[in-house]
Amino acid sequence: MPRKWVKEELKKDRLASWVERSVTWVNENKENAIIGGIVILAMVIFIPFSLSRRAKMNERAFSLLARGQQEVFNDQMDKAVSFYDQALKDSGSKATPLVLLYKGNALYEMEKYSEAVSTYRRYLDKYETRKITPEVLIGLGNSLEQEGKFDEARETYQKFLERFPEHYLLPGIYQGLGRCYEKLGQKDEAIKIYQQMSNFYSGRIWQ
Repeated sequence: MPRKWVKEELKKDRLASWVERSVTWVNENKENAIIGGIVILAMVIFIPFSLSRRAKMNERAFSLLARGQQEVFNDQMDKAVSFYDQALKDSGSKATPLVLLYKGNALYEMEKYSEAVSTYRRYLDKYETRKITPEVLIGLGNSLEQEGKFDEARETYQKFLERFPEHYLLPGIYQGLGRCYEKLGQKDEAIKIYQQMSNFYSGRIWQ
């Protein structure tokens, strides 16, 4: 019992000592204490506000993305692009990668290939590790083909092959590669690619 009493008294002494030191420090450093208090108060107010603002931004961006997709289904590509552009104004929203993909696709359908290329590349500059990158790469390759930039398109398709050798879009990549080799006058390479494509088509399970 005495030992327990001693421990409790020691705890009280340590607590009292800590409080005394804290009060002394505050008295000696009033300016720093006030600044520290203001900083803590600002953090308490700002962090929830920031999180709420980000949540609203993401909600707004995804809503605009959905409206853009609806216009795509209505075959109103210009209206779709307008909604995508509004969504992209919320820089840093979670919807941005998808918006860039769908905007690029819509521009391709509008035959605005140069703008589509710029949009796909904007995605790749920042989001290349995302899961939808294969869709962006094939869109970029197709757009470059339409611009007559067959060397760049070939490089894009080749990059796809190296990074995603088992992807379900692979047949389209082989077709694109074959077309590029044909346009570049490399007939033998084109034949090899078409043969590989034929092998992949037969009995292949795509991921």
